[in-house]
Parts: sequence; C-alpha cells; structure tokens
Amino acid sequence: MSLINIISVPTVNGIKTIEVHNDDITSLDFEVDVLVLSAYQNKYFPAPGTVIKALLDNTGIVLEDLARKPLLDLRTSLHCWVSDEVPDLNFKHIVCIEGIKTRIEQNGTGKNAMSDLFGTVALLHYKKIKSASIALPVLGAGFQKNAIDAILPELIEKAVDSLNTNPSLNTIYFVEINEE
Repeated sequence: MSLINIISVPTVNGIKTIEVHNDDITSLDFEVDVLVLSAYQNKYFPAPGTVIKALLDNTGIVLEDLARKPLLDLRTSLHCWVSDEVPDLNFKHIVCIEGIKTRIEQNGTGKNAMSDLFGTVALLHYKKIKSASIALPVLGAGFQKNAIDAILPELIEKAVDSLNTNPSLNTIYFVEINEE
C-alpha cells in the first residue's frame, strides 16, 4: 500500500480523516466497512482495467450477481445499491453507484451523483450497517473516462460534508491504482 497523504478534517464529532492511497482497491492490506465503485446503469461487465474486473480477479466476486439481490436497492431514487455482507474479505459491503457518466453528460458535473452516493452512505448509518470507513476510487474517471474536473471537486466537497454530518463515518480512503 502506498500512502500518499492524510488529511485531517476537524468536525463537531472530533478529528476525522481522508487518506489518499495508490493501490488496487480490491486488495487493500487493511479493513474497511464499505467499498464503493461505479458502473454504467445496470451494466456490470468486467472490462479490463475496471474495479469490477479487479473484484472478479482478486476476490471471485461477480458484481452482476450481487446487483441482482442487493441488501438495499436505491437505484430508482439514489442510483445506488448496497450489497449484502461479503464474507471473508477486507471489506464488508459494496456500494455501487450507477450512471455517473449519463448524469455528467446531462448536467456538466457529478454533483447530483455524488450527493446520491453520500446520501446512500448516510442511510447506512440509520440502517445500522457499519460504515465508519469507506474506500473508493475517483468514481467515473477510469473506464468511463469522465473529465476529472467534472468529478473530483464534487467528490471532495461531498466527502468532507459527509465527514461533518455523518456521525458514524470516520475515514474516507481514496484509492487509485493509477498514480496520475
């Protein structure tokens, strides 16, 4: 694991952190409660270079199988779904956000998509699903080839806001396999 940076975020609930790592998100050497990834709407093909493919190769998880029977299906309202608990791995649940590319094409930014994602993460707290730590790549910037400036500012803003407002969320790990 290559730790690049740790950012302290002072909140009303104490100091929380954002960590930036250069690594394969599916093979972390520490545990997280939730692994977040993105997909096209209802499309889970394990294309080379995607987190979906890395999940299949490194853990045997077929994302499409999890999508068929999610623990929470919020696709109609928040464009996200949450998997049942995944046994024997270094993460417990997967949150998949769908349609980032379509929403950026419609709105020019990923603001609505990131609001939906962190709304879903907040809901985990209220559903008593442990979500003190989440790991995610720069969503939609890899295989989907969305412009980083359409995603990253909104992703960081919503991450900091979530740390401030979600009492159970303590650490957000941004994990990118690509150093750039």
